Amino acid sequence: IGLVGLIALLVVWKFKDRILEAIGIEDGKALIGEPRDWLTCWSMRRFHAMELLILKVEGLPAVKLHRENAVFCEITHGYNVEMKTRVHHGAGHKCSVKESVQINFDPVDYSRCLRISVKDQDIVGNSEIASVQLSSTQINRLNHASKTDRHRRRPVGWGVSSGSTDSPVWTPSRFQALDLVPAGRVYVRFELVSTEDEALGRGGGAS
Repeated sequence: IGLVGLIALLVVWKFKDRILEAIGIEDGKALIGEPRDWLTCWSMRRFHAMELLILKVEGLPAVKLHRENAVFCEITHGYNVEMKTRVHHGAGHKCSVKESVQINFDPVDYSRCLRISVKDQDIVGNSEIASVQLSSTQINRLNHASKTDRHRRRPVGWGVSSGSTDSPVWTPSRFQALDLVPAGRVYVRFELVSTEDEALGRGGGAS
């Protein structure tokens, strides 16, 4: 009986993703976790707050022949919830986005990729226009956050998008152009976000 039970457990583990998908759970890894999650007792210390700033997209192909693209960006990465920018109606082949999102980023997790999908919003549903995937190695390489930016306490998140468009945060020279598949380009920048705990540590907070 013990051997039969062990074999049954192995079979269930082997096909766990299909079983979870059958009962309506799309991302089984987010529920069960991975070996590194179990070994670290689900600690969040390995994650760092990373901000992704999207300046613009351009060179997009047309999805519909009878109207211009209604463009928005969708960002997915690992355990993070799916995030979207606002829809830019009538944007066509290019669009000034100037929005940012924040993700929990593990710099040494090479198994998960960040996906930026540029989509067209329809009356019902949406269609993907183009996309790009970035590995942790590529994100680390694109992280050009200077020490000045990290210590300046500039607005982050909604504060970036709600401020003046002339802000140095959106200086085009600070962004990198990424080629989208099948066509187009997206201009992005990654910056590590200083958390409140880090700010207190720099200020010599009480222990």
